[in-house]
Amino acid sequence: MSNAAQAGYLILNSVFMIYVLWRSADSYYIDQLASSFVWSGAIAAAVGAYQLAAHLLGFRFPAEVFNSNAGWQQLVSQRVAGAWRLSATFNEPSSAGIFFAAWTTYLLFLTMDRRSSTGLLWILFWCGIVMLILTTSTTGYLTAFILIALLISRELGNLAIKGYINEKLLLTFVAIATALGAAALFIPDFHQLLSDILWYKSQSHSGRERHSTILVALDVAMQSCGLGVGLGSNRPSGMLFYIVSNIGIPGSILIVGLISATRRVVVRTMRAPNTSDKTRAYTRSAAWALAMYCVAMCISGADISSPHLWILWSLLLAIARYALEAPRAIPSSELNEGAVGTIGKKIVLLTPEFRVG
Repeated sequence: MSNAAQAGYLILNSVFMIYVLWRSADSYYIDQLASSFVWSGAIAAAVGAYQLAAHLLGFRFPAEVFNSNAGWQQLVSQRVAGAWRLSATFNEPSSAGIFFAAWTTYLLFLTMDRRSSTGLLWILFWCGIVMLILTTSTTGYLTAFILIALLISRELGNLAIKGYINEKLLLTFVAIATALGAAALFIPDFHQLLSDILWYKSQSHSGRERHSTILVALDVAMQSCGLGVGLGSNRPSGMLFYIVSNIGIPGSILIVGLISATRRVVVRTMRAPNTSDKTRAYTRSAAWALAMYCVAMCISGADISSPHLWILWSLLLAIARYALEAPRAIPSSELNEGAVGTIGKKIVLLTPEFRVG
């Protein structure tokens, strides 16, 4: 029954994705999708700020409202190196760290785009960095470091080839530096915190347990002859080992095919001549957010039914479908009698009796 339940979750996620793709022909709907993910993170950040204030000032935090899932251990009062860990509506600080890593990535690429950047996005980006730091999540920190390394390498390439660096990247690093300073105010010993969650994490009891789950996952994959043992049967640390041990080589090939197809669609969207600057900004932001979320899940996540994975995947594909398949308005010069216009891949003869608006 547990395997059937996991399959049911994937079916529901697939239905959700199909519905979002079905609705994605409307530009207003795309704007609403893009903004809804922004505001979902803003809500989580607000709850995280309230949780921190409750810890520091001693008033009550209603955990039964924000963390009411009895199926998970609710870690709303954890401390490490003297610092309170924020879960911010998630079941544990690690999950919050994964989400904020993806959310700040999404905001980062929106703010770096000259046409879509607003002061509000910069403020939310700054708040997201603070929340990410205050989750004290090893996974969140590692994901952020990987993103920063990729950005630096990309901009160094632009400097070598084009001779300039995106000036908004400099503002990004200033925002990160000030956010680090602001977060350090709420952490008694920031250096000790980094040592505990980064340098000594592998030596901790949690680190040893996570390492052992990887070995078990590899053994399960071998014992099942590479076929896997069914969705949800094994829960190792890291989505890659989850996939290998649960759905085996056939499922891994399917996942790789889906990722490859998604990449091709994104490349087509970014290169399509009719794609607007705003749609390109949405596509770039969603693609990077999804990529960083997958990186975080590979570090310590497990469940491929995680809702945020499918939300980001649906958001990206919906934007791409709108950019590639939404009907284009035909210029008025083509609406003359007998003119021939194109819609997508179809050629339509426009006569006095048939007009396309």
